[in-house]
Amino acid sequence: FAKSPSTGLETTKQKMESDFSQNQSVILNELVPLYEKSGTSEKPDIWVLSGAINIAAKILEMVETCRNEVMIALPEAGEELVKQALPKLRSLHDKGVEITILTSDKMDKEYIKAIKRVAIVKIKKGLFGGGIISDKKYVVILLGPAVAAENSSDVVAIWADHAGLAGFARQYFEYLLKDSKKV
Repeated sequence: FAKSPSTGLETTKQKMESDFSQNQSVILNELVPLYEKSGTSEKPDIWVLSGAINIAAKILEMVETCRNEVMIALPEAGEELVKQALPKLRSLHDKGVEITILTSDKMDKEYIKAIKRVAIVKIKKGLFGGGIISDKKYVVILLGPAVAAENSSDVVAIWADHAGLAGFARQYFEYLLKDSKKV
């Protein structure tokens, strides 16, 4: 027997939504890893971030989405961020993400002790700049008030998913690691 038009439309709609959900799952499960593996985006984004809260939010976002490796240069000014990032770093450590942190000799010893439980920590005397490199493709470079106008107290940073910039930052980070001492 024939169904009413409204029942037929509803049945068709449910079938199409079900098919769409299945296709969506297949697309996301199959294509997203390929897209991320390519390591390139159509247009790399480069953003200037200002204000400690905005910069901390971006850094914490990078830490949360990291899958393989994170390299962090954390100057004395970054201690407050340690408190916020430590639970996220523990989570990454538990997932097998390789974490390397370079900090200044002025960093509080208690913070270093806490970080050392989840990361390789090295000390660089006189470290003044900072940043983070996530999965060899995302980078935040802290510029801080020392680089800005002398009377400015606002922290400034550059965030990018530019492969060249991330590669340069990584090389510089590794250069700094060579002259640092392991904790």
